[in-house]
Amino acid sequence: MDAGVEAGECAVELCERLGSHRTVERLRQLRNEVERRRSHRGARELADRIRAFRPPSSVEC
Repeated sequence: MDAGVEAGECAVELCERLGSHRTVERLRQLRNEVERRRSHRGARELADRIRAFRPPSSVEC
């Protein structure tokens, strides 16, 4: 479970850097999986982080 949460955290971090609105939809499945495991502290924190995730309104190149 800990390794899965760590991988999920990396995925969210990469999505934050990407800055695409599509990432919100892509993270939905991960959020649904970790929501089912809210008894695990790391999963609960990851679910909260994904729920709060908002891509930037514009990305500078």
